[in-house]
Amino acid sequence: MKTGSRFKLYNGFMVGIFLLSALVQYNDPDPLLWIVIYGIAALVSYLAFSPRLDKRLPLYLAILAFGWAAFHLPDVWGKVTLGEIFQSIEMKTIAVEKAREMGGLVIIASWMLYLYSHLKKTADNN
Repeated sequence: MKTGSRFKLYNGFMVGIFLLSALVQYNDPDPLLWIVIYGIAALVSYLAFSPRLDKRLPLYLAILAFGWAAFHLPDVWGKVTLGEIFQSIEMKTIAVEKAREMGGLVIIASWMLYLYSHLKKTADNN
């Protein structure tokens, strides 16, 4: 599989993941906030297929998501175990909810950094 084809496959997968993540936020205590951030991540990923995307946009979103995740760190660190995060689908404690939110933000940020790197490399090669 060519690198470009692999990128399209992975990026398409992430568009789907971000859209699904946005859709399941309806029962969250603050659904609009999470629908927006996952929706933006899906949109930026989708626009990565287009030359119209400002190549810095994924970097800006990564910074925002990592910063937001860091904001949750004091509510999570030492207050929840990895097992508790995945133990049940329902929210058992605020710490579990914050840990899950933090995980989603880290996934967004990590993918956006990958997108930024890929788009920058692609632009440098042209």
